[in-house]
Amino acid sequence: MTSLFDPSAFIEAEQRTLATLAEPCAPCDTAADLRKPAENSEFSPTPNETFATIAGIAAPLSPETIWTDGPALLAALPRPVRMASAAWRDLVRATKWIADDWARDAAQAGWHPLEFFGCNPDPFAGRLDRDGLIVTVMKLAAPAKVTAIHADGAVITCRGGATMTKRLFGPRGQVFLWEAYAMKGGP
Repeated sequence: MTSLFDPSAFIEAEQRTLATLAEPCAPCDTAADLRKPAENSEFSPTPNETFATIAGIAAPLSPETIWTDGPALLAALPRPVRMASAAWRDLVRATKWIADDWARDAAQAGWHPLEFFGCNPDPFAGRLDRDGLIVTVMKLAAPAKVTAIHADGAVITCRGGATMTKRLFGPRGQVFLWEAYAMKGGP
């Protein structure tokens, strides 16, 4: 599994930026004010205050845990500014529900995790050819649910009984949902 996103480089850059922002802007009158931010006990940002936290969330998961931990990583991200609150909530919920119900079956059927959790690196670009199962279900106009998973794809049933099959073509430049939205979603 390769990713276009390098969390280590991102974390280092954000830590440098954070250190610069933490430097005192008023004249220093105590020795404690002259210390580097890491040495200053008063400077301890909470995890939600840094982009580095988001980069840590998007770090690659092991093949054994990606099926179970992926939805939690997506849920931990802030809502992207370009996405309505209800749409973000629906995506996070659907990711959890579909993964809870079908991830084990997909893994046993030999699916690549990107075929399940994948999307275009820019999730707002509308590249349907890079959508994984979760994004495909979310983009359907009618309410839909996964009703079967097999080695070649998944059966999706819409309200009223119409069915479609999501075929598998292998990874094609996708990234995981939590990587795409961590890159675009920032605070």
